[in-house]
Amino acid sequence: MVINMKRLIVLLVAFLITLPTQAITHSSSNQKWYGPFTVKKSAFFWDGAPNAVIHVNEEMNTGCGVTDTERKVTYRGSASERDWPARTYSIAVTAQASNKKIMLLIDGACRATYGLNVHGVEVLSD
Repeated sequence: MVINMKRLIVLLVAFLITLPTQAITHSSSNQKWYGPFTVKKSAFFWDGAPNAVIHVNEEMNTGCGVTDTERKVTYRGSASERDWPARTYSIAVTAQASNKKIMLLIDGACRATYGLNVHGVEVLSD
């Protein structure tokens, strides 16, 4: 009985130690989460391909001139890919309307017109 109780306590402590690491959202090795930010404006448009652009109020220190200066990131889809940019846009405007902060999953591809490529949006609770 004492051994089972010790085993239960060890398992409970091990679980509690790993609890904070379970709240981190995954990113690939070439991507990084930036933020938190508040959404200033968001746009969804077509210029030969669908685009979702997110502008934020806070400074962005990413090393990409366009993103840092204009405080924007873009998801640029292919001509046949409309769902992902539309979803990115929808999440951003929902966060903006709800006054929620967001985290942006960004990769290192800095493009002259569009800035860094955004691969994910995470809405934070208060």
